[in-house]
This record gives sequence, C-alpha cells and structure tokens, in this order.
Amino acid sequence: MRVAITGSNGFLGTHLVKKFVHEGHEVIALVRPSADTGTLDSPDKFYIESIDYECDLIRCFSTLKEKYGKLDLFIHNAGVTVSLNPNEYFETNTDLTERIVKSVEACNWIKDSGKVLYVSSLTAQGPVGINKPVSKYGESKLKAEVFFRKSKYAHLIMRPTAIYGAGDYAFLPLIKGANSKVYPLTNPKQKMSMIHGEDLANMILIESTKSTGTLHATDGKTYLHSEFVSTLSKVLNKKVYTIPIPAFLSRLLLGLSDFWHRLINKRPSITKEKFLEISMDWNQHEYNKIPYSQVPCKINLEEGFKDAYDFYKAKKLI
Repeated sequence: MRVAITGSNGFLGTHLVKKFVHEGHEVIALVRPSADTGTLDSPDKFYIESIDYECDLIRCFSTLKEKYGKLDLFIHNAGVTVSLNPNEYFETNTDLTERIVKSVEACNWIKDSGKVLYVSSLTAQGPVGINKPVSKYGESKLKAEVFFRKSKYAHLIMRPTAIYGAGDYAFLPLIKGANSKVYPLTNPKQKMSMIHGEDLANMILIESTKSTGTLHATDGKTYLHSEFVSTLSKVLNKKVYTIPIPAFLSRLLLGLSDFWHRLINKRPSITKEKFLEISMDWNQHEYNKIPYSQVPCKINLEEGFKDAYDFYKAKKLI
C-alpha cells in the first residue's frame, strides 16, 4: 500500500511509520515544518514531507499527489492531547481535521478502493457509566470523527485507550515519581485500560486492511493501581510506596499547577481537567457494549513500563 500519515514524528506516529515500512508499505510521513524528525529512520519506501497546515491544503496535497501518485490509505494521527486553552483542542483536533479531510477529498488523493483512517481516542466514547466525553479533548475528538463518517471514501475510526511506551511523555511524571519510590494514589479501586504504542500500530495496520466503521483499542486487560505499583517495583528494582492523596487535594494542586503554567506560558504534562478525566474508570472492554479490535497484543505491562523507563533514562529525564 501507499500510505500517508500525519503526525509521523510523534509518539504513535513514529510507531506507525516503522510498522508500515517494516511490512513493506510505501509511507509518506507528513510533519510540520518545525518538527523534529530525529525519531524517524530513512529506509526504502519512506519519505518525509513538510506540511504547513496554514497553507492551501488542497494545493499542498495536490502537489504530493503528483509526486507520489494516489494513496491506498490516509491516516490522520496528528493532534493536541494536552492544553490549558480549550479552544486549541477544537482548532487543531476538530477544525484542522475538517480541513484536512475535505482537502484530501477535493484533490482526489485517494484511490476509489482506498480508505481514510482517523486515530481518535477512547475519551470520545467517555468513561464507564457516562458514555460521553467528559473533557474538551474528548469533545474535540468526537466532533472530528464526523468528518470521517461523512467522507466519500471508506473510513475507519480507531479509539485507543491510554497509550504508553518509549517515546511517550504522558507517563513520565508517574514513572519519575515511582523512581523516587513514591506513587500518589487517590482512588485504589479505579479500573484502567492500556495499550502499548507498538501494539496499537500493529492493530491499526491490520484493521486498516479489513475493517470500516469505529473500533476501540486496548490490550484487553483491566488494571488497578496496585498492579501498576507492583510492576514498577519490578522494573525499577526498588520498593515503590503508595502515598494516599485525597481527591480534593489533587484537584487543588493541579489547579495551582495550571495557574503556574499559564503564568510561565508553558504546556504542562497534565492538567486538572485531564487528571479528572483519566481518574475515572476506563474498562469498557469488560462490558461488550462497544466494538473492540480483536487483534492480539504482545507487550505486557512490565515490558511496556520497562520500555518507557529505558527511554526516559536514555533522554536523561530520570
């Protein structure tokens, strides 16, 4: 297949590029002009193309169409996951997504037999018992899905749960704290789901060739914080102690963190809103009410945390 992937230099994007290239597909990696492409290799059938998303996208995509030919698959993976500005979620995850999808269609970049694929999020479905987004991020992803459902091409929407592994920074505070033998805990009964970036990339590759509609993605297991603590203790080879923190105190501290990061104009690794979202139950896969990919995952929690820890250590973040 000939595949174009947005956000190719990001955490999941890097895994997607490597997986598709490894399986013999021709990949056009779309990145922003200022993007760091150091995470990407340059094997055969792999091309990096810089895209200014403020430009005339129809013209930009038409130029790429003339250069490479029509696509079998277009994967939109780029987006904003954490922001203190709610408008940024909708400007990037929703409005830009609409422009991208419509521009791909306008220049007829995809073969009649081809497909558009959107990497959405389980947050678009919402946590257990609520079944709707509880954050601006989740709302922005849910709204963006509409443009794929209305596309003239066949579409597949993948909604992954929390993604982790080497290249991800969302779990850095957790693993960094555990490395100092501290694991803050607000709700010991919370039920979580996870998926490693490499497993998700493989799942997307396989499902892209056979599925349409909307599929959710997880490794199929439900995790408690106690399992996180015991696993991190093994990975770090040290005793990790849970530190109970009342929910109100967590909200207060994160509210202060949000205020501070606004003052210094810096994007935090986690916001109060994001924390409240991820603190809910995300074990929907136990209820069989929504469709999940059945592609098996290979990387267990210990291997995944070890992968992430080695990455952070190599980057001198721990």
